[in-house]
Amino acid sequence: MKRLFSVLTASVIIFGMSTTAFAGTFDPPNQVDKGVTGDTTTSPSKDWPITVHGYIGPDTTLTDTDPTDPTVKPDPTDPDMMINVAVPMKILWAAFGTDNGKVTSPNYYVKNLSLSNDVEVTVTGFAPVVADSFDAPTEAALKDALDLSIISSAGSYTTTPSAIPLIFGAAADRTLSRSYLTSASDPVTLDKLDGADLGSAATWNFNIGGHYYDNITSTTIMPEYNLTFKFTAVV
Repeated sequence: MKRLFSVLTASVIIFGMSTTAFAGTFDPPNQVDKGVTGDTTTSPSKDWPITVHGYIGPDTTLTDTDPTDPTVKPDPTDPDMMINVAVPMKILWAAFGTDNGKVTSPNYYVKNLSLSNDVEVTVTGFAPVVADSFDAPTEAALKDALDLSIISSAGSYTTTPSAIPLIFGAAADRTLSRSYLTSASDPVTLDKLDGADLGSAATWNFNIGGHYYDNITSTTIMPEYNLTFKFTAVV
């Protein structure tokens, strides 16, 4: 059975350091106040007991379902519904002049750190952040001069797709408009973290590849994009 957990937008300002998408948290994160009053004409002080609830266990969201009732115990999220993944903080790519338009990038990865469940990773969207960087050329002109894809790297988990197009079209026919990825890619399934395989089946290694088809001049172009991943717990 598959349970949808969350969608993470890695504003992978596709221009690494990794960050975890989940850890132990509290909901609500701050206290809810209770007013305490007393009549000092009858007693100079007032005792007030406060209930203290504890939790010891795996990372979870510890939810206080009724902060106004001290008798209600916190509710920990089912660990099987938890997702803990490491993703890039940002992603860089470049088409350098000496590479004649070829797109290259550093190496990146998504790693499943969850101990209790496998995780399916899908790429659900790739869209431009329209800003000053698109003034020359315009966003539409740049899109029609560019092919970009996520390329699975050597050593990646064996079920990953070899390439996920982000900007694509008929490269041989520049009269055809290119498109951004708008529908979900084939999923990449990452095993739960297991010391026996040192996490090799829990990691998806990839980079960005493609081609820029216009002439590269001394004018620098630095476009930005948002890349959206969706993570689904498989339990």
